[in-house]
Amino acid sequence: AMFSAPAQDPIGQALRLIAGNPSAQWSVERLARSVGMGRSNFAAHFTQQAGRAPMEVVAEARMEQAAELLRKGNLKIAEISELVGYG
Repeated sequence: AMFSAPAQDPIGQALRLIAGNPSAQWSVERLARSVGMGRSNFAAHFTQQAGRAPMEVVAEARMEQAAELLRKGNLKIAEISELVGYG
């Protein structure tokens, strides 16, 4: 009964993708494609479900990752910003 699987949750999937790899070169386009949705449809659903726009969530995840690296204290700010996706 393959079809009794619960409906996919593309937004949850997108949130996990971001959390799993905040430093990836995410764009709304790439996130939408990754979960098999169209860009505008994805953006609307994401914002509705997450309460924030996709790129805001990406920025927050990067800041979290940066804060974590800063707490470890063995990298320069420039190195950290590079690591979390700000070239």
